[in-house]
Amino acid sequence: MVSELNNAGNGHNSVVVLDLEGVGKVIAGIKGGVCQSCGMPVYDTTMFGTDAHGRKTEEYCVQCYQKGVFTDPDIDMFDMIDKSVAWIMNAGVYPEAHIRETLSEIIPRLKRWNIPVTMHYFN
Repeated sequence: MVSELNNAGNGHNSVVVLDLEGVGKVIAGIKGGVCQSCGMPVYDTTMFGTDAHGRKTEEYCVQCYQKGVFTDPDIDMFDMIDKSVAWIMNAGVYPEAHIRETLSEIIPRLKRWNIPVTMHYFN
């Protein structure tokens, strides 16, 4: 399910809310998507990572991917969830439990982690 919210209060006119098979929601800018490593919305070229030739790539954010390599190549998926939770908690918008639950459902599905949806990761 995809729905559009206008004037979401974040300085952008609209965002897209993607319901991932009823499991969790990803909010991303209309003209962008989410970083395929951390799940951060990437809706502006200043947020894009760069490939080995310094060209912008919409696939990963600048915090995760620069000059064609991951900025934290040894991080595992669980530490990435923790890192992303801390980043969102800094904004002070949602309670930690809600953020952790949502990211625990989203991050394993991202390209960097590529874990099949049918697997169970958390007890």
